[in-house]
Amino acid sequence: MLNGSVRQRSGCIGKRSFMGISMVRKSVRFIIAFLIVFGILAILVPASDAIIRIMPLGDSITAGTIGSSDDAGYRLSLYSSLTGFGYTVDFVGSQTDGNPNDFDPDHEGHPGFSDGDVADKVYGWLTGNPADIVLLHIGTNALNSIPDDVETILDEIDAFDPDTWVVLALIINRACASDPDPCSGAQITMDFNNNVKDMALDRVNNPANPAFPDKIIVVDMEDGAGINYLLQPVGDMWDDLHPYDSGYVKMADKWFSAIQRIPLEPGQPTLISPSGATSNPPPWYWWYQASGATYYHLLVLNASDTPVIQKWYTAEQANCNGNWCWVTDNTATLASGAHTWWIVAWNSNGLGPWSSEMSFSVP
Repeated sequence: MLNGSVRQRSGCIGKRSFMGISMVRKSVRFIIAFLIVFGILAILVPASDAIIRIMPLGDSITAGTIGSSDDAGYRLSLYSSLTGFGYTVDFVGSQTDGNPNDFDPDHEGHPGFSDGDVADKVYGWLTGNPADIVLLHIGTNALNSIPDDVETILDEIDAFDPDTWVVLALIINRACASDPDPCSGAQITMDFNNNVKDMALDRVNNPANPAFPDKIIVVDMEDGAGINYLLQPVGDMWDDLHPYDSGYVKMADKWFSAIQRIPLEPGQPTLISPSGATSNPPPWYWWYQASGATYYHLLVLNASDTPVIQKWYTAEQANCNGNWCWVTDNTATLASGAHTWWIVAWNSNGLGPWSSEMSFSVP
């Protein structure tokens, strides 16, 4: 599960008992039925919150205040990609940088910090700003080939919350890596990245490692992001250490691809209509799309809290267009009077949280 507050809830899955009243007695057969149909009885656990908390963690490359025209580095482009894809995200951290006011500028990028500096501070930063996902790009300052401080960072994150996912970057190289006679720092960066990768994969794959099976996704920023290590305007580097705008965008794309690999449960749908009196039964049910959803379940109760519609739809059947979804059910006859409805999303990782309820009346 993603959010600590969610883990404190005691395994409820429903709605109204789900929200606190007797509907669970009337809906228990329906709930068990769909769990059996989808083979997901193991989902009788708390659902994740819609908001995914992401901590960009590192040094000045994470802060983005050097080489970036908007002082946001990769963070603005990544935020736009995530929200455009349907994720509801909260960037977290004690630092705030970035000129645009239409994105979340919080982060934990500290110019000049080494991996050892971050190892000393990361537990406290997480205490102040808990995260579901940490994006870690560290090692450029006080560069050496030893991965021990990065491993300490991972240990500290696990000590705070072993359910936290870390997207661990093999850091970008120096601009001098493109020189005919590359600088020594370029080779040390390559050695550092190889050692970090070996260390991280051992934590993920080796049952004898105390951290096994650590929640780490390794992302190759050095070679896999497509960064041209020539200085701008020819290449993607602003100076020897920091990307230019084009380099930061390539980093954002690589982070985005990695985040999509994390097995997250879907977000919470937000209902649009029907609400209040409706004059066109059967009504059309509209809601804003939930991040990561592949199926939606529509639940409609009458005034006696009896289910009158209980139906699954694929995202395609629900006419989802990247922003909202809609369905109508011509097979259900709704009696006159008050009705209440909800939507819940599902994907292969589990159920998301139920939407808030919305009520309408049929004349």
